[in-house]
Amino acid sequence: MRTLSKSILFLATCAFLAAHGVWAQNITVRIPKELTLEKAKRVALLGNPSVEVLLARIKVAEAVEGQSRVVYLPRLTGTAGAYWHENVSLGNGNDGHRAAYTAGLEVGWLLFDGFAGKFRMEAAKAGIDASTQEWQDGRRLLAQGVAATFLNCLLAVEAGRVEERNAAFNQSLLDEAQKRLDAGAGPRVDVLNFSVRTRESENSLLGIRRQQRAARQALAALLGLPTGKLPEGTQLVMPEIREESLPPKADAAIEIAFSQRPDLARYEAVVEQLALMVKASRGAYSPKLTAVGKYDLARMDNARFNASQDADALVGLALSWDILDWGLRKYSIAEAKANLLAMTAARNNRRVDIAAEVRRVLDTARTAAEQEAKQNEITDMNKQIREIVRKEYLSGISALTRLNEVQTALVTAEGRLAQMRILRVQAIEGFLSTIGQNLPVDE
Repeated sequence: MRTLSKSILFLATCAFLAAHGVWAQNITVRIPKELTLEKAKRVALLGNPSVEVLLARIKVAEAVEGQSRVVYLPRLTGTAGAYWHENVSLGNGNDGHRAAYTAGLEVGWLLFDGFAGKFRMEAAKAGIDASTQEWQDGRRLLAQGVAATFLNCLLAVEAGRVEERNAAFNQSLLDEAQKRLDAGAGPRVDVLNFSVRTRESENSLLGIRRQQRAARQALAALLGLPTGKLPEGTQLVMPEIREESLPPKADAAIEIAFSQRPDLARYEAVVEQLALMVKASRGAYSPKLTAVGKYDLARMDNARFNASQDADALVGLALSWDILDWGLRKYSIAEAKANLLAMTAARNNRRVDIAAEVRRVLDTARTAAEQEAKQNEITDMNKQIREIVRKEYLSGISALTRLNEVQTALVTAEGRLAQMRILRVQAIEGFLSTIGQNLPVDE
């Protein structure tokens, strides 16, 4: 029961995270009567708003890349103006004021900037890759959350089934004790004892059913269902155990994770992006060469331009080179290098974390398989004990309290076995998420 309570706490956290967002669009999703884990993942990847948030970030990165590309394209600017002109020269005196009007076109084309624009363009492309990998990692984490919530729903269902059986058996023992009391062959204490046990089972069942509802609500939130609940008739299907998903050695799994984990790929893309930004910053030490062209019309007193008299044009090359900037370029490069150093260290730290995580979840999955096998043996032995004591009770050898004791032990063993099976599937799903292979098979 303690494990189930922890699971419900996890589900409540998932529901809270999924609820904090605005539905980008109303997606009508038909939930089947028998919902598999793979189907649940697909529904979440389509309907959860967090996925659209990450998609928007990719669009932002694409827009930044588009801005970087236009730097090397010619720019055409139109100009127009109306001015109030007055000669305030002391030598000429005040000869009145006149209106001045201008209009024209200017063309500028950046030809060279020390390749700073080229490196910024490449950095922007790396930014798109980083945002795409962030989107993929968001999908991985969402699928992981759906799997954990889905399986905890099944855990709550199994706990309810076991408690229902326990309550029914206690009720049958209560009825038997009442018959013995009525016949004068049994003590009243047996009736009170089984009455207490029956009420305890019923009370426990009420709490488990509340946990079942909470688990289903948490799953509905992750699936992106606007109603916040699963259809009443929807049953969750127990996934098959994919033991073949576990590699024989942890080192092989770590290599798979290094090549498949999108969060690590995002770090690699950001490191590349920052390295290119360092190169782009160095371009500030180079001169800028720009081809310029200009066509102007200027006229005094009125705006009725005459091209033969008021026109002026120029074409040429403009060179600019910052000679003194008081260390601005130096500090800009230092900032870019520091950002690159920090991100490289974060990337390396993530690799260490992934390696440790892979070993941990792989060990958890293998231990879960061993525990299930042991619990299966324990459950079989408890069944044999229950049958022996039941026959002894019917023969008058064992007391009714002894039969209740072994029945409680059997119910507990069966509950633990169901729990072990679900936790084993959960461990395998956690492993698949850790190596970046937990998305639906057709994704």
